[in-house]
Amino acid sequence: MAKSKIVEKHNLSVEGVLNIKDDKIVIEVEDLGSRNLAAMLESFDGQLVKIAVAKTTGILAEDALEEDEE
Repeated sequence: MAKSKIVEKHNLSVEGVLNIKDDKIVIEVEDLGSRNLAAMLESFDGQLVKIAVAKTTGILAEDALEEDEE
């Protein structure tokens, strides 16, 4: 099957702290505050989508130092 030469994409990218409470998914976005994730996804309703979630864990520089072997 040949690939289409015209592709329309709709993407949503949000970075923040995810909170799930009482079956509501809210994301705390820096400098913007709380946002309702369902409301942001309304334009995707009824469409075939792919959802990926990634967790970021910060590591302090001093935590990454190797201890001196004695």
